[in-house]
Amino acid sequence: MLLSVPLHPSRWSRFDDIVGHYRRYDPALLTEKLRHYGFVVERSAPFGMRPTSSSLSSIGMDLLARYPAQGFWCYNNLLLPLAIKRQKPLNLHDGIVAADRFDDVLLLCRRSR
Repeated sequence: MLLSVPLHPSRWSRFDDIVGHYRRYDPALLTEKLRHYGFVVERSAPFGMRPTSSSLSSIGMDLLARYPAQGFWCYNNLLLPLAIKRQKPLNLHDGIVAADRFDDVLLLCRRSR
């Protein structure tokens, strides 16, 4: 199973509200919760994009809030493909990566036996 998980409850933002996140996870508690439900984190990598311009982010969130269908279309079909082309390759680590500096983590999990 492949998951992208938002981290750090203290970093909740307007973006989380707009995209429909229900929570951000504490990294240590996330590992415990996955283990409780029978999953083991095999590999992980820091994930997500942190815009360098706060004013550009604010404009984008305003547009998403006012025009969600058009905003998400633009995000998925224009902005995300451009960002992916500029993003560095994922650096997968065994187990769960130390996530203190990151807002999101990509997890590759398997069911434990």
